[in-house]
Amino acid sequence: MLARAGYGSCGGTTHMNDPLCKQAVLITYGGKTIKVPIRDLCPGCAANHLDLSRPAFAQFANPDAVPRLTAVSWQFTSV
Repeated sequence: MLARAGYGSCGGTTHMNDPLCKQAVLITYGGKTIKVPIRDLCPGCAANHLDLSRPAFAQFANPDAVPRLTAVSWQFTSV
């Protein structure tokens, strides 16, 4: 569930017109909810999979100790 920091598809020269680039997701895990802007896509990922930046992931768990989170709920929202 971790992704490398960078501009990604929404900040690069392609995909900027994708409506999802102007959206965010509300992610809830372990009773904590954060809002994260959408910055990239994951072509090889399942539709229900999110790749989070290291700082976003760290708000839920230590990324060095926990490779992925399960039982996460999320929904699209405006930025």
